[in-house]
Amino acid sequence: MVLGVATLFHLMRATFFQRLRTIAPRPRDISDLLNRRRAAKYTPAQKLMHAVLGTAVLVAVVTGFIMLAKVDTPLWKRNPYLLESSTWGVVYVP
Repeated sequence: MVLGVATLFHLMRATFFQRLRTIAPRPRDISDLLNRRRAAKYTPAQKLMHAVLGTAVLVAVVTGFIMLAKVDTPLWKRNPYLLESSTWGVVYVP
């Protein structure tokens, strides 16, 4: 839950208070990399690493919240039948 809140905070801060386009990979980055030109603020490798790690964190947060459906908390009741048993395997793999 802490990772989910931290991710949501980072997404809001990066979207509304920073320039999101500076870290977003663009097609121009490939030509900069091939021509060995200097990148503006972030290198293509940094942008790629940010995209890969960001995707991994989002997958972890989403699957983590789905797994919380099997746990009783003060906020919600336990629901182990939210997904079929074959689908739970897909949730546990990442």
